[in-house]
Amino acid sequence: MAPKRRERGRRKGKSSTASTSASPSTASKLTSASAPSPSPAPELPSSPPWPVTLPEVLPAKLEGVKNYRWWKDQVRSVIVSHNLERFVVKFLIPYEYASESDRKNDIISEEYQEWLIQDQMLYTWLLSSLSEDLVPIIANCIHSWEVWNTLNEYMASHEKFRTAELRAELKNIKKTGYLAEYLERIQAIVDSLAEAGDPLTEKEHIQVILEGLPEQYNDCATVIRGRYNPPPLHNVVSLLTLQEAQVEQYNILVPVECLIPSSSSTLSDSIDDDVERPPGPPDDDDTPSSSSRYRSDVRRRGRRNRRGRRSL
Repeated sequence: MAPKRRERGRRKGKSSTASTSASPSTASKLTSASAPSPSPAPELPSSPPWPVTLPEVLPAKLEGVKNYRWWKDQVRSVIVSHNLERFVVKFLIPYEYASESDRKNDIISEEYQEWLIQDQMLYTWLLSSLSEDLVPIIANCIHSWEVWNTLNEYMASHEKFRTAELRAELKNIKKTGYLAEYLERIQAIVDSLAEAGDPLTEKEHIQVILEGLPEQYNDCATVIRGRYNPPPLHNVVSLLTLQEAQVEQYNILVPVECLIPSSSSTLSDSIDDDVERPPGPPDDDDTPSSSSRYRSDVRRRGRRNRRGRRSL
């Protein structure tokens, strides 16, 4: 009986060792099944698919310095959103030929052909955003980056002259009519300066308004300048509007007071002096009036009638 027990014990030991030796592999299989290994991330393309479709037209075309800043912002947003900066800003032109043998055989690389197609599409789109007056400026440009650089250099040089001209116009502007018209002219110049990249501060804007006012606004301008903290622009406009109402009321009352005479005789004398009278007989005290001549004629007729009755 003892040997049989030993065999059973050996069998039990073998089974236990087998189970212990098999447990690591089973655990590894379970682990691999429960937590799969991450798959490699897909590579993102460095450039969009060819070709990129651009918007048909911009809301407005480039007409000159007055809307250059707006046009540039619109074009730049389209270029950035379509990932086309490498065509105008940091332009990278691929090799036209992949090897020397391709050059000899005039075999153009596929990469260059794709680049050229997209470049010409962007070139055509930039031309469509220009007015007819600006097309001759880029007549010698054949690529989109040449159009972009030429326009930027041309507009930058003209912006300096434009801003200097607008500053001089602000310095010489004067109020000659209504206050609203005067403020609108100043606001139009201020907006043009902002579009040209040379904006005015609110303090400079107020100073320009006060400098061009006539003498009737001196008191109001002195009050505005004398404040430690300058009032905002809309408060300045309100104060000047009230001052304009007072000035207009004064200008209406003054001529009426000047026309009122001091007495009725003065008014009648002035009217008589202005009326042209027809020529008549001289004013003489001995000349009988029409009423006295009428009475004398009546008396003569009465005497004649009496004499006739007596003779009968």
